[in-house]
Amino acid sequence: MRKHFKELLAIGLIDVNGEICAEKVQEDALVAATKTVEELQRINLGDFLMETCLDTMIYLFTTNSTKVFMQKMSYLFGGKEISKLVAHLETLEELLNEEEFDFYLMEYMDYLTVKMADYIRMKIIDKNWRILSGAGGKEDGEDGL
Repeated sequence: MRKHFKELLAIGLIDVNGEICAEKVQEDALVAATKTVEELQRINLGDFLMETCLDTMIYLFTTNSTKVFMQKMSYLFGGKEISKLVAHLETLEELLNEEEFDFYLMEYMDYLTVKMADYIRMKIIDKNWRILSGAGGKEDGEDGL
């Protein structure tokens, strides 16, 4: 029997047989990635620094152990006292075994990459739209786009 069977069953990450539910892990990783982007927006880093932050996180994830990666995430987001995301990741690290947590982090980083790319893409589209709507049409006698 698992060490934290009841807790994992309650949050839906395992089934009654103690097997990991990949679908629930993916859902939770998606929510965590979304919250990460929201926290980075709250910090208000700007587009370039958000890209740099994502690049740094990917580098740390691919070149370090899970333990070192989690320490760096904690430094980046101010620790579990400030960041709900870090608290959530640290709780999962404690509840899941090492192999399952590594799987979770891989899913999280995949979703985070997609979410950050989507956020940056939307910022670029929004910025270009504002530029075009501010400059377009005046020469042609129109009042904009």
